[in-house]
Amino acid sequence: MLISKLSKAFDLINREYTEFRVNELLLLARATCAKKDTMQDDKFKSNIIELISSFKSIETNSRYYNIEKEIREKIERTTIRNAVAIIVSKYMSNSLNTDKLICMSHGEINLMINSSINSVNSILNFMRISDDFSDGDDVLYPDKLHIDIVLPRVAMGSNLDHMSVALRDFSQFIGLVAEYSYGEHEGGEIVSLSTTEPVVTVAVFVASGIALLTLYNKILESAKKTLDFIQAYNAFKVHSEALKVVDVKELAAAEIEKQINVAIEHIKSSLPESKKAESKNKITSKARKIAGLIEGGARIRTNALGGVLANGGTEEAGVMKIVEDLSQQANEFNELMGGGMSQTGLLTFDDAGALGSGDHTEPQT
Repeated sequence: MLISKLSKAFDLINREYTEFRVNELLLLARATCAKKDTMQDDKFKSNIIELISSFKSIETNSRYYNIEKEIREKIERTTIRNAVAIIVSKYMSNSLNTDKLICMSHGEINLMINSSINSVNSILNFMRISDDFSDGDDVLYPDKLHIDIVLPRVAMGSNLDHMSVALRDFSQFIGLVAEYSYGEHEGGEIVSLSTTEPVVTVAVFVASGIALLTLYNKILESAKKTLDFIQAYNAFKVHSEALKVVDVKELAAAEIEKQINVAIEHIKSSLPESKKAESKNKITSKARKIAGLIEGGARIRTNALGGVLANGGTEEAGVMKIVEDLSQQANEFNELMGGGMSQTGLLTFDDAGALGSGDHTEPQT
């Protein structure tokens, strides 16, 4: 893991701790609970309800889940979790109660306050030290969105031919989407490489990044919707002669392709009308390959610690909100789907899904 990635995750945690006034709310909770025996019932309940509402608001507005899952998991295995605003808020909103006879003890809240302060101080110390080591190991493009292309070894293997074909398909897909949405072809500029998973992080224009995430989310959304159908089909086909002749995989693939076409229609394009139809066909064709790669375990996720998101976004707040929403949706879909797609054989698009096999031949473009 790059030190700079962890440092940026800590920076987001520290900023949210301050932005959401976590320490101030904890102190207010301590003062309120300390007065529970001397405060009128209605006043006490009103104060507790207001506190719970404030903590719930953190859960709604936190950008914590834009941090990569692997980094979050490492953070949550340490005491640093006590400085994460959304984790503290969930604990407090679950612990506080409007019943006058039930309130958090002075010692319990004090422990949370001290733990949070110590964790924030640990974060600040780490960030000060990491600045001396991480300079230059990760380039940030404040006007671009950073996208991770994840190619897990367990699904893709370690064969260079397989990896290169997969990366070529992703590069072409990014380029086609960029050309349609931004009017300019781009394959993504490499920001960083990680060989452990492996992961290739690329920077793309915001407009093409939004279009790319929109299509990616649509692939996974439609895949998730058809998952229950396939499971139901497998459960009931033994009891129905009619179901036995249904090509459920073909139906699923057709539905996903249909949803890709619908998603393309909703993407704002910079191309003249005369070129749109051809561009759409190329994107749909390449999206089939990407769907096959996804079936094999590949993923696109947003590296929200760099580029646009790390630097506060674009000048347009609305654009920033779209980026954050799409990023979180993509990351949630990735976690939700896990390895389920390859287990069900959901897509089986041409030869693209066979990248993990040893007899793969390079797909034609």
